[in-house]
Amino acid sequence: MKGQTPILYLLLLTSLLVQSKCGDGGSGTIDGIELGKGIWLDLEDLRKHSDYKPNVGEGIARYFSTLPPELDSLRIYNAKTEIADVSQPVRVAVIPLRKGVFQGAYLAINVLENGTVERVRIWGNDYTNADADSYLENFYRQFDGSRRLMPKAELLIKAEADSLVAGFNDKERYLFEHPLLMRSNSLIIRRTMALTGQDIVPPVEWYKAQEDHFSRMASNAHLLADFMDNNAISEYQQAAKASSDGLKKIVQGIDEGAKAGKVRDLIMDYRQVSCGSCHGIQANAGSDQEIFQVGKKYLRENFRDGIYRVGFDVWAIPDHNEASLYLTEIVKAGVYYLSYLDDRK
Repeated sequence: MKGQTPILYLLLLTSLLVQSKCGDGGSGTIDGIELGKGIWLDLEDLRKHSDYKPNVGEGIARYFSTLPPELDSLRIYNAKTEIADVSQPVRVAVIPLRKGVFQGAYLAINVLENGTVERVRIWGNDYTNADADSYLENFYRQFDGSRRLMPKAELLIKAEADSLVAGFNDKERYLFEHPLLMRSNSLIIRRTMALTGQDIVPPVEWYKAQEDHFSRMASNAHLLADFMDNNAISEYQQAAKASSDGLKKIVQGIDEGAKAGKVRDLIMDYRQVSCGSCHGIQANAGSDQEIFQVGKKYLRENFRDGIYRVGFDVWAIPDHNEASLYLTEIVKAGVYYLSYLDDRK
């Protein structure tokens, strides 16, 4: 698969530290939409690029079982903003959501000039703005910097995606599974902190399932040999095993009747051995690059984008599979629409 285009590589870089929202920063309002606030950017020279073009929708319809009807309300805006301390042009596709708890909210896809999907954000109604469980933030952040616009020739119909996935070997599947585990780990830490802060002990099943995942990661760490030396693999295995052991302690504590405060202490210890031990491992002797930085490069060079399959290359919000499918299809439709509109080479 050498030379194929990227797939969620940046998720390997996702920090597992407990994150907090960036607040209400951002400016730029257009067509009654507080766009800058919604995508957390200060937008300058904000102007409309185009409304939905039916001919583009017809062009990408073949790639979907059913093209999300929300796409017909898509609007695209141009602006300038500062990202990574550099002022640059951006394009923002905004799609109003219409289903269930998302009714009346917006999903926006911010794209850089080079075609990188810089961020995806969801906001605009009481449910999405509150995001009490941090489910949505954990969901949409997985797309940040990890997708791109594609040439028409790289857009995938379902049969092509099925064939591609079926051809993956153990190493390739491991590399898809790993970022999903990291996303799940982040949410477990965040939810544990939130619930124990309310004097609630979370379900022990959370930690049992995560322990099984880490045990599998540790036993298959040799599959990372393409971008880690033996010392890094050994360190990674130790970190994965320490994570597994930390989860076992939480399970044991809950089984023995630990109160919320004790579980909170245990999750803080776990966070340190899980996130703190893994991030910072140098990929190769004498290198100043962490394993996740090198992993990013490897995935960019070896994997192809465009699958958007919940549970495979997209992390599903726990117990919210239908919502995850719904949002994923709209993100995919937006990216495919922009790709088809540009016909990027």
